[in-house]
Amino acid sequence: MASITIALDWAANPNHSGLLLAQARGYFAAEGVEARILPAERDRSVVDLVRAGAADFAYAFAGTVIDQRAKGVPLVSVAAVGQRHHSSLVALKASGITRPADLAGRRYASFGHPALERAVISAMMAHDGATDPMFDLRVTRFASVAGLQAGEYDFLWVYDAIEGMEARAAGIELVSFAPGDYGIPNYNAPVIFAADALLTDASRADAARRALAALRRGYAEAVADPDGTAGEIVSAGASLGGWLFTDPRATELSLRDLSREWRNDVASWGIHRLEDWRGFARFLWQHNALGEIPEPDCASYFTNALLG
Repeated sequence: MASITIALDWAANPNHSGLLLAQARGYFAAEGVEARILPAERDRSVVDLVRAGAADFAYAFAGTVIDQRAKGVPLVSVAAVGQRHHSSLVALKASGITRPADLAGRRYASFGHPALERAVISAMMAHDGATDPMFDLRVTRFASVAGLQAGEYDFLWVYDAIEGMEARAAGIELVSFAPGDYGIPNYNAPVIFAADALLTDASRADAARRALAALRRGYAEAVADPDGTAGEIVSAGASLGGWLFTDPRATELSLRDLSREWRNDVASWGIHRLEDWRGFARFLWQHNALGEIPEPDCASYFTNALLG
């Protein structure tokens, strides 16, 4: 049986619901693939794992692939789990921050792409009228709303369905600013990426294709019945170093929110659209987040070839 190793980008959570359900229900085995899932590591990024050959697939977002391709690292997105960036900048309501312009001079918890994050956040602030859109960026990687409450930083960039729903379940009041409301082009988040070399090996590419078929089935069923699949998803996640949420209400809210967000995309699960990749990459390039490179075309940054 062929094997595929898949690295998580964070503690197991509803963004990984289709993967966890496919594993729990035996869909990988049904496709003739043995799937090994790697919990997120604090000392090694998913890019490091894929580059080293320790993982075949890994979760990230489109910006990770664009950033690494600009640095000459041959990564390729093989599935767009989310067609839109269901994410926001958030701060505690009690902080007095009411709009992006108020983020000037504040402390931001970076998740590890400082040039990209600075470009997006500064552009949002400028769009909102900030004349000096500067802030204090601190790489934190696994930042959380708990860190906001502890005063470790003033704002962070979250998945609305993950940290946003976790905060809602806990009764924590946040203010949030969606990038798309402040001039930022759409991008896929999450995505599943691989090394280019996987595509050139016929046997590995075939295993990848079958693994993605199992993932599509898992995500379709998770989206169709978020309440009925929650127990299996949480149990599968707990076996991988722990489920992100301790509050069952957060799990319920998160899975339901993603079901609403992803429901209309089930038939086209995984598909990338060139206009999204070009639009976001052009924005990053124009804002000097990709270094001294020609404007990226992005046609080779993703593939839909393994999805059908």
